[in-house]
Amino acid sequence: MISSVYVFAKSIQYIAIINQKIATVVWCLLWSFLYACVAIEIFSIPLSLFRPIMCLTTTCFVFLLTRKKLETVVSAYLLSFGFSLVLYYIAMIPGSVITALFARGEHIEGTPLDFNQPIFLVSYTMVAILQIVLSFFLFRIKRFRKGFPFIFKRYTIVAALFFTGIILILVTWVNMITQSEESVYIGLLYIRTRVQ
Repeated sequence: MISSVYVFAKSIQYIAIINQKIATVVWCLLWSFLYACVAIEIFSIPLSLFRPIMCLTTTCFVFLLTRKKLETVVSAYLLSFGFSLVLYYIAMIPGSVITALFARGEHIEGTPLDFNQPIFLVSYTMVAILQIVLSFFLFRIKRFRKGFPFIFKRYTIVAALFFTGIILILVTWVNMITQSEESVYIGLLYIRTRVQ
């Protein structure tokens, strides 16, 4: 969430005041808590439905916070949400490798993984930090230093909907095939134990 809001702000060159930054962090923490509740099945909402709900409500939140034109906010946030998901999965690759290297020694083959181990907390934290770092470096690329000026053009909302829709479908499809986001960790752990 923080990554997507950061990408949104940078994409339209929006500078938030301190109260807006605090409200954004609280909003992101609230959705992180809700995501955790859905992931551990306290709430019975499929993740494939949760993400679009989170995207829609955050778009409304950002619109109320920034008071920018609605079509600009929708276009910019949809693109930001899509970029953020892509960056998340890129960040998961090194996180998964490190988790597999450290967790394999404690794992008994054939038993389910215990995600309450400290290594998984460290890994998720590392993935979140890496995602934010990647978001930061995205705007260090010369072409994107001044944001995404194309967002202000007409019909960008259609392209944003298309891009984010494809990303959400791909994420849902990958999660359905693998049955959980943790499968990347499990897969690498399995490969690591087989190689040894």
